[in-house]
Amino acid sequence: MAKKRLDRFIPTAIPLDDALVSVRVRRFTEAELLEERRLRDALAKPAGDAAPPDLKTVLARALENAKRMIRAYVVIDSGELEDDTGQPITTGAQLLEALPGREDLIHGLVQLVWAENELSPGQREDFRRAVGSALGWAAWIGGPSGAAPDPTAGSVRPPDSSASAAAPSLEAPSADGSSGATDRSTSAAVPSAA
Repeated sequence: MAKKRLDRFIPTAIPLDDALVSVRVRRFTEAELLEERRLRDALAKPAGDAAPPDLKTVLARALENAKRMIRAYVVIDSGELEDDTGQPITTGAQLLEALPGREDLIHGLVQLVWAENELSPGQREDFRRAVGSALGWAAWIGGPSGAAPDPTAGSVRPPDSSASAAAPSLEAPSADGSSGATDRSTSAAVPSAA
């Protein structure tokens, strides 16, 4: 069996404008892991006896912390990106400078740093699907390609159409043999407080 080399950087990819860009995330040392957890946990906690910070302050701290982590732990593979002047973008700092308003990218990258450092490979795949879906990163989660899938349900007709009158009831018959269906054609169908 061949030896597995444990690299200091974990190769992965991020979606950027519907294309996957190869990046590497630096592994935390044990001391960095403990410090990053401490910093993360301290974001919403007040200093000393101070009152808890408001949401705006917490979000601003979280954004700055995320940018700090991207600068420290993200490297873009050589030849993957360049800025509008043709200069290569190879560091997290350069990426943040080139795309300062892309908060989806900032949130996704910082979550990627945490995922690559704390999750197993299987958990990382689940993470990518969840975060990619939430951020709209279809390229990251193997988004739609090719023909549209077949619909999963037929067309729906309004309740007053002639087809609905002939439609069978899905409710079980009552003891007296009636279907037990109720007339839902009026506003009486709205539940009452009684």
